[in-house]
This record gives sequence, C-alpha cells and structure tokens, in this order.
Amino acid sequence: MQRNCILLLFWLSMLTVCLAEEPKDQDYDYEQPIEGKGDMDLFNYEDELCENCRCYNESSLSLWLDCTGLGLEKIPDWLDEFENQTFSILLDLSFNTIEELVSFPEGSVWNLDLSHNSIRRIENGAFIQISQDLMELDLSDNKLDASGLEKDCFRGKLIEGNISPLQIIQLSLAKNRIHTVHPEIFVHLTKLTDLDLSDNPLEPFSQAMVEAINGILTLESLNFRSTGLTSLPEGMLTGMDQLIYLDLSGNRFHQVSPEIKMVPFLETLILNNNLLHELNKDSFNGLVNLKNLSISECHGLKYIEEGSFASLTDLQLLRISGNKQLEWISPDAWPKDINLPFTLQELDLSDNHLNYLPNMLLPDFTDWKKIEIINIQGNPWVCDCHNEWMLSTLTPMIHEKNPDLTENLVCGGPVHSVLVREQMTVVHELTHTNELPCDTAQFNPWIKSMNLPNLENKENRTRKSSLPTTITVLCIFAIIGSTGMVGMLYVQRSKENTPRRYRNDVPAPFVGYTATSSTHPPGQPGLPDTHAPRTGLSNIYSPRAGQSNKYSPPAGQNALDLEDVHGIVNTEFRDDEGRKVE
Repeated sequence: MQRNCILLLFWLSMLTVCLAEEPKDQDYDYEQPIEGKGDMDLFNYEDELCENCRCYNESSLSLWLDCTGLGLEKIPDWLDEFENQTFSILLDLSFNTIEELVSFPEGSVWNLDLSHNSIRRIENGAFIQISQDLMELDLSDNKLDASGLEKDCFRGKLIEGNISPLQIIQLSLAKNRIHTVHPEIFVHLTKLTDLDLSDNPLEPFSQAMVEAINGILTLESLNFRSTGLTSLPEGMLTGMDQLIYLDLSGNRFHQVSPEIKMVPFLETLILNNNLLHELNKDSFNGLVNLKNLSISECHGLKYIEEGSFASLTDLQLLRISGNKQLEWISPDAWPKDINLPFTLQELDLSDNHLNYLPNMLLPDFTDWKKIEIINIQGNPWVCDCHNEWMLSTLTPMIHEKNPDLTENLVCGGPVHSVLVREQMTVVHELTHTNELPCDTAQFNPWIKSMNLPNLENKENRTRKSSLPTTITVLCIFAIIGSTGMVGMLYVQRSKENTPRRYRNDVPAPFVGYTATSSTHPPGQPGLPDTHAPRTGLSNIYSPRAGQSNKYSPPAGQNALDLEDVHGIVNTEFRDDEGRKVE
C-alpha cells in the first residue's frame, strides 16, 4: 500500500511538471538567441507573415518580424503582406542563405537585418520600395565584393525626374570581401551618420574608396577595424567635419596616421592592437576635442614620450592597457599648464610592463584625486622607496573609490624581496615607509632607465643581445644552405658514376644484331657464344606474329649491361657472308 502511494505521488508530480512546461514552437530556431528585445507579447495579427515568422509587438505601432534561421534562399513572396500596413516593421532575415537582393516589396520597414547570409550581389534600386522608411540596414557577414555592389544599389525612388535619397542613417558592410567600391555608391545616402566597413580587405586603399567615403559629409562614426591598413591614404577624412568616432583597431599602423589630424572635431579614437612602437608630441597634435582615447594591446609599444598628450586638453577617458612591453611613461607626457581645466575622469594603465609611475605625471599632484576611476593593476610595480608615493597615497586613494581595482594590484619587485606578489594594500597597511627597500642610486624618472642599475643593465643587455642573435641566425642559415648544396652535388655525382643496368622486367633498347669480339671469351654472359653456328652479324631478334616486342635474352645469358656495351665499341662487325661492315 505504501509503495503504491509513493508511485502515485511520483506520477502526479511528473504530470504537474509537464503541464507547467511552456509549449515550444517547433518551427523556430532557438539556437540563435534573441538579444535586446526584452519580454514581448506575440503580436496579435493573424496573417501569412506571422504564420512563417515570429511576430512581436514592440509598441502599438511597431512590429518586430523575426525570420531568422528559416533557410530562406531569396526574399520570400509572402512579404508582400507589408503593403498598405500602417505599423512600422523591424525585419530580421539574418542567418539564412539568401544570395541575391533583387527588390524588396513595399512596406514600412525601418530596420532591416540581412546579416549572416550568402549575399553576393545587390541589384540597382533593390531598396526603392522601402526607401522612405528604411533607417538601419545591416549587410554584415556576407560575400559582397566590388562586383556585387552596383553603383545605384542604394538609390531611392524617382520622383518628378529626381532620384530621392534613402533615409538610411546606419549602414553595416562589415565582414564582407570589399576591397573597393564605385566612387558614387554612397551619393544617395545623404543622411548616413554611421558606416561600418570593418573586417574587409581594404589595404591597399583605393582612390575610389577615398572618394566614396569623403563624399559622405554627414558621417559621424566610421569603423575601419581589422581592415589590414598600414596608414590612411593622403586626403582621407578631408572635409569630414561631422566625424566624432573613428575605430582603427586591429590594423598595422606603426605610427599614428597624420591624416587623423584632418578631423578637428574627433571625440573618440580607438587604436588598439596596432604595431605602434612609441607615442610622441606629434601623435595627437591638433586633436583638441578628443575625449576618449584607447591604445591597448599594442604589443610593440614601449615608450610614451614627452608631450604625447599635450594637446588633449579635453580628454576624459584614457585607456592604455595590455601593452606587454610598455615600460616607461615620461613625466612630461601631459600638458603642464595648471591653468587649464583638468577633465580626465578615467585612467586605465592596467596590464602593461610598468615598474614605476612618476607622481608628477599629471599637471598638478591634486589632479590624481579628481580622477574617478584609476586602474593600474597587472603591472610589475617595484615596491621600494622610489615608488613610496604609490604605496602611501595612490593605492589608498584607489581602494577608497573602487576597492575591486586593488585586488590585482601587487608588488613585482624588488627582485628577491619578501614583498614580491604581495598586495600593495597590505604593504601599505603593514609596512612603514622607512622599511621599504631602497638603493643609493639617484632616481630620475625623466630617463628611460630611471638611472637605476637594474634597469640600465636590462636595457644594455637588450641592445647587446641583438647583434649576437643576428649573427647566430645568419650562421645557421649559411650552414643549412651549404649542407644542402653539398648533398645535391653528392647525389648528382652518384648518379653520374652509377652503372646503368637494365632490369629483366623492363623493355631493353632494340637489339637486332650480335657481334663477335676478341675481347670476350666464348660463352661469356652478356654476349652470344662465338662458337654458335652463325658468326659475325646475326639477326637474333625477329618477333613472330602474336609475339611481344619485349626483349628476352637467350637461355643461359643475362641482360646486356653497361660493361658489355663498352666492349662492343672495339668489336669487329661482319655480315652473314663474312664481309667487314664499317
């Protein structure tokens, strides 16, 4: 009885779970998550649109139509339902297999997502029917190249003999195969403010691309991330007075491109993951309106020279992190005019290779307190008397405002000191400043070695080690090359000295006659027996009908080898009647 009650309770609990489970739509691909849409109710609109896609109402006048992952190979015909609708539509056709855009049906589509398809071609006037409402267009992660982007693919309707412009303000062509475009391709996008060309092979930058981009006078945001650029071409960004955001990260810039100075109102500049070696007074000269600057993960960046940020009087966020070779920042990197307002709100110097941070880095020592967020974690800071101000002042200041930014703030030196790997907050609390390790060197933060013996030796070792390393590499290549040449000569000489022999299973050269030679005794292998019934020249090879041409030596004889051939050279030849043959 007790066992039956337990089983009954089990099955009732299972039934409750099954009834409580939300039913799933089997036609929807849940592998692609829906982002940024929040909790929405299904749009109460029963037509063919919502039978094929998922419909959500963002508001009483807006419909989000989710057609992702349906395996669509073209723009579906049932989208004609858009026509004569009063609500605006956010249409998501991403993660399908559409290859060509011919023409969209008429409708009030304000946001169109065609990313993650296989689009290779966009026909002229493909967006004419939605040109009056379309504001955001995403064509990223497709297979578009110059041949697939027609000159007038972004043109609007023809009204009274004039082509009306599209209303697009955001256009993404990222992650395609675009190297160049027609110089007038964006001429109808007179309201475009945001252009994303990231992850396209733009290097070398074509003149047609320069003309096309410079023609967008309304542009405010431009993304060139991971496009293989080594520099910006001359004339690029000229006349773009509205541009405030520029992303050049993931490229191959060895120095900050001078063309950036052509954008006087630029507010945000991203130079992450480039090949920069140093920053100097010319790097950002003229960018007086710059507010946000990021120079991170530039693994060749070692020095920040005097005056590097002198012209950035309006800077609010500076991120210089993840530069594994950055070991020195000049105390004069910032402007020294204390009459200028100090605007920096966030300073990120984390995960570099800094040992010392000069307290006179900012225009005034009190400016350190004005910064809301300071992140200096992940550096091998030397906890000695030369860094005493970091332990006694800066570390407590950071801990007071953002305690989580001191968790990875640890001592990286001096070498063999008990303070190594100790949190700097702990060192501050338990160690008196007089107890910090100290040497007799005259500390000088204005020179790269700080005038410290350990850093000078490190710099000298780096300089001296480069020449022996180069010589060693050259010697290794010379040895490998010499060995290869000797081996080739040996193989060639071996081939020349090796006697050529014919195998029994390989057809030999045609031999039609045998010869009698005084240098070979009777019965010697390789030549016919001179005591045979026929003497002189004898035709021993005459294949009969149906026989193979393959040479087979007479019984008891071996195949003719190279030594036998040499013996034939001095042989006297005669025909069957005994006459000498020359």
